[in-house]
Formats: sequence, structure tokens, C-alpha cells
Amino acid sequence: MSQEPTFNGVPLSQMNEQMRFEYNKLKEIENDLAESQNVCSVFTEAQFRRQGLPLLSGMLDGTFNEETWTAYVGSPFVPLQIVDDADNSKLLFTIPALLNTGRSLITVDGEPSLSDETEYIRRQVDVIATVGETQMYKMIDYTLTGIENMSLAENSVRAKYIIDLLNWIFRRYGVGGQLPYPEGLVEYVDKITGGKNTATAAETSVQDPAQTQPIVGIGDGEDY
Repeated sequence: MSQEPTFNGVPLSQMNEQMRFEYNKLKEIENDLAESQNVCSVFTEAQFRRQGLPLLSGMLDGTFNEETWTAYVGSPFVPLQIVDDADNSKLLFTIPALLNTGRSLITVDGEPSLSDETEYIRRQVDVIATVGETQMYKMIDYTLTGIENMSLAENSVRAKYIIDLLNWIFRRYGVGGQLPYPEGLVEYVDKITGGKNTATAAETSVQDPAQTQPIVGIGDGEDY
């Protein structure tokens, strides 16, 4: 018999309307994000050069518009795959979801989701009666610090990877300028990865083919 879901320590059957609404909205967000992990948008290289590249180059002069990029890709949560013009089965490179909110909101098999982590913290609060107030605060602080450090490490590695990838794309297509690293990012990533996060974007950007959305570029994409 499966255990009844809880939210903030309250079983689903005992939730009031407000709690049930919050619980359902959170699960909807998690489900939407999880489903989008195996979906991507696909454009030919010519279409990307005409439409996507000018949008990305806005990062170099501060004119990048998140809403325009989202409209171009189709969703803030899906990666963008660029394929060969003549052979659409040949993947050239993949741009990760640039505006994704991060792992802590995403339900992934074997990893805690946002509601899982929240529920874990909630259970720690319940032990106040047995371990005392000081220890309770230490337990909560330890849990939150662990989540924060894990998110910082993952986001830092991801940030460096994306900067490397975008700079590689700019070089590939002769776009002048390179994105700088935030101060301390390279040193921090080298520290937590042992200096192993140095693969080039060309080596690391290719992913297994995902379930794709239709190519939505303008025209036949043959202009260069």
C-alpha cells in the first residue's frame, strides 16, 4: 500500500483548500519541468545563423532579450539542437536551456525534488520536542546549507559550461567578442571538479537525440 502524499507535514486527505491548491500547483510545475527534459527544439544551422545567433550575440553588448529568446526556442526549459542543413539527422551542437530555473525545482529519478527537500526540512522541525531548540536549528541550518552548497556547485559548473559553449559558438561563426567569466567562477569550478571541467564545448555539447519539436524557422533556411 503506497504512502499518502504529504505537503508541509499534512496528509493529502487532510489538506484544506489553500494547501491543496499550493500542493497541486507545485506538482504541476515539477511535472512540466520533468516532461520538458526529454524535449528539445531543433533548427538547421542556416536557420540558427539567421535567427538564433543574432539573439545570442546580444549577450555581448547587453541587448539580449529573454522573452525574445524564449519565443524563438519555444520554452525557457528546453534545449536547442542545431542540425546540419543537408542532413537533419546530424547534430552539430546543443545549447542547454539558458533560462532553466535549475535542478532544485526538477523531479529527477533518484534525486530530491523541491517538494521532497521541503518535506525533509519539515520533518527535521518535527523533532524539536525530542532534541531541543538549539539542535533543531542546527539540523535545519545543516540541511539548508547542504542544499544551497549543492545548488551553488551545480549552477557554477553549468554557468562555466554555458559560457564556454557560447564563446565557442561565437568563434565558430566569426562573431566578434567573448563572454567574460564572473570573478572567481573558474577558480571555484576548478576547485570542486578537480580541474576536470576543461573539455571544449565542441566535445561536450552533443547530446543523445531527444524528442523534438517541429523546426519553426522562417523560409527554407538556405541563406548564409
